Amino acid sequence: MSYLFFCSDATERECLRNGLFGNSSRFWDEVKRIKVGDPVFLYNLNSGSLMGPFKASSEPMIHKDPYAFMGSGTFPAQVEVTWTKAHIIRNASKELTFLRTRLRCRLTPKETVQVFQALHDAQFLQLSGWL
Repeated sequence: MSYLFFCSDATERECLRNGLFGNSSRFWDEVKRIKVGDPVFLYNLNSGSLMGPFKASSEPMIHKDPYAFMGSGTFPAQVEVTWTKAHIIRNASKELTFLRTRLRCRLTPKETVQVFQALHDAQFLQLSGWL
């Protein structure tokens, strides 16, 4: 399985800088299923950009970092991530139509394949200099 985390323009940089993704508590039942090594993607709800792939590097926790995202809301369902090479899909919902419907954290196998195929053709994202 793969998982989708959400950010905003206000939290995107913090997610990437700290290697910590957070979702609201309503997604905890899905987030708690994440295993180390599972693919994770980050979807910016403001810009519509999807980034990845990332890899879960910790088991999920509630408030792993209780101070994370303090100025932007409460996102207690957290997991640490790592990456080696990330790509970005701008206007992702245009290509990945499942993003237009009710958002959920856990992606189906079919959706996961769609994301990986889209990322394969997407722009490389140089994160080290951007953070």
